[in-house]
Amino acid sequence: MMNREQNGMNDRWRSVMVQATAVVLLWLSFTLMVSSALQKSATVDEQSHLFRGVAYLKENATHFLLGHPLFASSLSALPLLTESEVQLPIDEPFWADGNWSLAGDAFLWQRNENPQRLLFLGRLPIIWLTLLLGALLFRWGSQLGSRWAGLLAMALLLLDPNVLAHGRFITGDLPLTFFFTLTIYGFWQVNRKQFSILNLLLAGIGLGLAAASKFNAGLLAPILGLLALGLAIKRRTLRPLLSAIIIGLIAWVIIWGVYRFTFWQGWLPGSAFWDDLFWELRYFGKPHGAYLAGEVSTTGWWYYFPVTFALKTPLPTLFLMGLALLLALRHWRDYVTINTAFLLLPPLFYFGISLTSSLNIGYRYLLPMLPFLYLATAVTLS
Repeated sequence: MMNREQNGMNDRWRSVMVQATAVVLLWLSFTLMVSSALQKSATVDEQSHLFRGVAYLKENATHFLLGHPLFASSLSALPLLTESEVQLPIDEPFWADGNWSLAGDAFLWQRNENPQRLLFLGRLPIIWLTLLLGALLFRWGSQLGSRWAGLLAMALLLLDPNVLAHGRFITGDLPLTFFFTLTIYGFWQVNRKQFSILNLLLAGIGLGLAAASKFNAGLLAPILGLLALGLAIKRRTLRPLLSAIIIGLIAWVIIWGVYRFTFWQGWLPGSAFWDDLFWELRYFGKPHGAYLAGEVSTTGWWYYFPVTFALKTPLPTLFLMGLALLLALRHWRDYVTINTAFLLLPPLFYFGISLTSSLNIGYRYLLPMLPFLYLATAVTLS
C-alpha cells in the first residue's frame, strides 16, 4: 500500500514539474520575443501588412492587393483599434490607386506619432499565436506519447531561433503555421474519438483561418484528402471522407465571414479573397530574384529549401531529429501507425511541393513543417 501511494505521489510530482517547466518555457520565449519586438525596427513587409489590416478594419478597404488574404493583417491590426488617434492616409492619391507600399509608408512614418508603439502593438497578436502554438504542441505531444514528449516538442519549437524571429513579425507566416497545425490536430481528434461536432469545428476553423492567412494553406486540402482516404480504406468506412468534406465546408464559411459575407462579382463568396489570389498567381508568373551561397538566380534552385533548412536549423535539433530517425528505422514495424501518418504526411508533402517552387526568398516558407517534425522527434525519442 505504501509503495502504491509513494508511486502516486512521485507521478504527481513529476507531472507538476513538467507543467512548471512548460510554463517557464512559455515565459522565456515570451520574454525573448517581446524584448526583440521592442528593439527591432520594421521589416520591409510589416508596415504594409499592418496598414492593410487597419484599413480593412476601419474603412473596409479591400483594394490594396498584396497577394495575401486579409485575416493575418487584420489580426495584427486589432490592438491599434484601441488607439483613438490612429489616422489613415485616405486623402492621398495612392489610397484610391491601391498603392499599399506608399500608403503603408505614409501610415506608419508620416501620419501617426510613435510608429514604434504601433509596430509593437501589431506584433503582439503574432507573439500570442506563437505561444499558443507551443501550448498546442505540448498538449498534442502529451496525448501522443507522454508529458515529457509534449515538453520536448514545445522546447524544440519555442527555442528555435527561426520561430523566435518570425514569431514577432507582422506577417502571415506564423498565423499560417499555427492554424495549419490546428487543422491537422483537429482532424486527428475527429478520427481518434467518436464523432464530435466540437472537433469538426476545431479543424474547420483552423482550415478556414489558415486559408484566410496565406494562400499556401491550399496544400492542406490534398493533405486532408490523403489522410481521409487512407483512414477510409483502413477502416472500411466513408466517415473520414465525410468528415473532411464537412471540415472543408466549415472552412469556407470562415473565409466568407472574414470577408464580411460579401460576394466576388456578385456571385462567388469571398469578395477580395479572389482578387488577392489572382494577384498572387500573376506574381508567381514573374521571375524573382533569389540568392544562395554566393549565387543569384531568377528561377531559383530545387535544393534551395533543403540547404536552407540544414543551415538554419540548430545543430542540437538536427542531432535529435537524426537520432529519432534512426530509432524509427530500427523499430519501423512499431512506427507504422495512423499517428505516424498524421505527423509525417503533412511535412513531407509540404516539403516535396517546396522543392518545385521558384520563390526562394527565405526559410520562413518552411515554418509550417516544424511543429510536425518536432512532434515526431519528441514522440519517437520518448
